[in-house]
Amino acid sequence: MVFFPCYAMPIFHNFTVQNTFNMNTIITNNMQLTRREKEILNCIASGMSSKQIAIKLFISENTVANHRKNMLRKKNVKTSAQLIYTWA
Repeated sequence: MVFFPCYAMPIFHNFTVQNTFNMNTIITNNMQLTRREKEILNCIASGMSSKQIAIKLFISENTVANHRKNMLRKKNVKTSAQLIYTWA
């Protein structure tokens, strides 16, 4: 049997990308926020800035931004307002 990888690769690539996307969607919809993420989300909901949150929780602003980014990804939303809405 002769195998031609140049012909099989596009088919395999499309299959992999589609299945990975669907699996990620399923996983992110069921992911729960960590205790720290909930603390940060509570601060965001109360109107605090990233700098204020960082000072209150003794972490850097970059850490706050990373938590915010992870929460947006987990809940599959684009803005903090949507994040608060899905959490409430």
